[in-house]
Amino acid sequence: GELRYFDPKRSFFTLVDYDIFYNQLNTAQMQGNWTTSSDITVNMVLDYRNSPILTTSNALQGEPVFTTIEEMLTGFTEDQVYGFAEDRTATSKLATLGLTRPVSERLQVSGDVTLSKLSGTVASGNVTVPNPATDNEFFYNLQLIGSNLIKPGDITILGLRFIDATTSDTTSLSINTRYPVTTDFRVNPRFRVDFRKNLSDGSEQFIYRPSARITWRAKRRFRLEAELGGEWSDREIVTGSTESRSYFVNLGYRADF
Repeated sequence: GELRYFDPKRSFFTLVDYDIFYNQLNTAQMQGNWTTSSDITVNMVLDYRNSPILTTSNALQGEPVFTTIEEMLTGFTEDQVYGFAEDRTATSKLATLGLTRPVSERLQVSGDVTLSKLSGTVASGNVTVPNPATDNEFFYNLQLIGSNLIKPGDITILGLRFIDATTSDTTSLSINTRYPVTTDFRVNPRFRVDFRKNLSDGSEQFIYRPSARITWRAKRRFRLEAELGGEWSDREIVTGSTESRSYFVNLGYRADF
């Protein structure tokens, strides 16, 4: 079921998905936006869901012996398999509150706070190691967004993010730009640097992620895209340091019908 409401200042959307076979709530989601008289936009998201969505094939997650449900039914009853599917399905809870405010004709600032938690799964059947639950994890985001700074249609986003997660604390700085060279040709360079403190071993890690995307509209309905980038990581551990380097190139096209 879905319910939507829109007017010039407010919007609201809610979604409920209930599984009538397992008699479980799969998804419950609420999203709302409100623009005040001073042009401040407040947005909120509340989200509860099974992760992944509950289906009988979830019983195969982590299964070391069987690869299909048919094979599993040679060693277990149907009711046991249904129980395994529920045991392998975690629940995810998330809440976000954000604000966006224009500071000038070309600049706006936005920020949001997110709280999330993922439950653990149960060991049963052939699966002897359960997945642990996460703690309450917090995500803090702040962005300064500029548009039409150099040329009409360009966008520049400066971002600051902090993640207080179960296994690590991460601080990120990023810049994301989009520049229309011509009507049909656009470049999108991006760069992000993370500083991560891994709580399991006390190590510290810097991660650098440069990338650039090029888009060319060949015809009205067809676009060619190319993206290249990399990830460089330096990690300081008790016994020394480690380095890793990776690179990628993506080529593709997009057709709109």
